[in-house]
Amino acid sequence: MPASPDFLTAFTISFEAIGRLFLVALVGFIAVRRNLVSQQGVDGLVRLMIDLIVPCALSVSMIKGFRLEILSEAWPLILVPAIFLPASAMLSLLYFRLWPGDNPQADRALSALSAIPNSFYIPLPLAIAVTPPEHHVLVGVLIGAAVLAVNPLQWTMGTFMVMGDSARKVATVATSLRQALNGPVIGVVGGVLLSFLPGFPEAARAEAGSFMPLRMLLRAMELAGSAMPPLAMILTGALIAKCELRRAISVRRVLPVLAMRFLITPGLVLLAIRGGLLPVSGLPAFILMLVAASPPAMNLALAAKRYDGDWSIISGVQLVASLVALAALPIWMSIGLLL
Repeated sequence: MPASPDFLTAFTISFEAIGRLFLVALVGFIAVRRNLVSQQGVDGLVRLMIDLIVPCALSVSMIKGFRLEILSEAWPLILVPAIFLPASAMLSLLYFRLWPGDNPQADRALSALSAIPNSFYIPLPLAIAVTPPEHHVLVGVLIGAAVLAVNPLQWTMGTFMVMGDSARKVATVATSLRQALNGPVIGVVGGVLLSFLPGFPEAARAEAGSFMPLRMLLRAMELAGSAMPPLAMILTGALIAKCELRRAISVRRVLPVLAMRFLITPGLVLLAIRGGLLPVSGLPAFILMLVAASPPAMNLALAAKRYDGDWSIISGVQLVASLVALAALPIWMSIGLLL
């Protein structure tokens, strides 16, 4: 990643990358608003993304770039989210306990939004947008490390928190574990395991003399995975278009989400890095800041809708958070680029 000479240059790079990608998100927003894509179509694209496109992108990155020595740089991307997600959820629940409302179910769901960031929809396209091509494999490996921490908690703790009361009563540990073992997690773990098998890294890097059928398969997976950045932003726009804003306009509801996602969590991560508690710098530090400052995971709204949660409040707050991210993310990305 090229060194940024000052904050203004870093901010310009970050703002341009975010602006470009959110303009791509307008495609999905317009497609849904104009009824060019149905709700079933959006749901199908989400499943395609989670079950195939993202696993292809992450697994090939892992096969090509994972080495045991990378763990010395990647471990904070696993450890830090694994700590700040439950801690953020508990702090948000405390906020709603001290400032109670008439809808405990919605308060619990908003605590999930406060705690759980986007793990790949936004961080991976943004990281690719501001890094040169020779660093994209390492970007995939580092984002994959964050996915290992965020996704299992999102699909267990997060899903349980956004469920309606009736769905919570019948939820089981087995169901939660099945959700935690989703496509992105399987892609990361599978890619790491395959990176140790002779022939796989060579085929993934298309080296001369590598096994041609395997090379064809992995290059095809890489090509499918290359659809991830634009498709992720199109889906982000499509999901935002389904948000309902009118029930979310409440300081009590949006304050903890905005404060936790764009101020408290990234601020504490920055202090830990600056204070030497987290020995990271360069690209790992940038990606850690990007994950820490990302808006709430969009799939939480889908989980709420599926499990009879308060979809309208959750989606409305997510829309507000996505709009605030347009201003907040360039600042935190700029800081991350200078670490």
